[in-house]
Amino acid sequence: KRNETALHMHVLWVRPVTPRIDVMLSAGPSLIKVSQDLVTGIELSEGAAPVVTVAIGNVQTVTREQQIFGLNFGVGGTYFMTPLVGVGGTLRYTTGSVSTQLGDGGAVDLSLGGFQLAFGARVRFR
Repeated sequence: KRNETALHMHVLWVRPVTPRIDVMLSAGPSLIKVSQDLVTGIELSEGAAPVVTVAIGNVQTVTREQQIFGLNFGVGGTYFMTPLVGVGGTLRYTTGSVSTQLGDGGAVDLSLGGFQLAFGARVRFR
């Protein structure tokens, strides 16, 4: 099981294309918290001959949690139905990586983030 939670901070650059349409570019740091279950051991049991079967008896896992700073980049647009109220969307890409220890002392690298798509209402303050 894996869970990522992120807080995105960004600087926005907004450019009106027409009186009703704005485009936006954004970039900034992201604080990413990851919780990842990692397999540390597997118990196997073997069946009797003449047909050999292998069954998984038990799987041992350990949960690792870490926080790191990553980066986010985004692009978006807004269509204003009135001079102050509109609807818009944003496509954001977040990236980060962290290395964590396995139970046997080995290390595993986790790639964090990915693409996010959001839609919603927008209010323009002038």
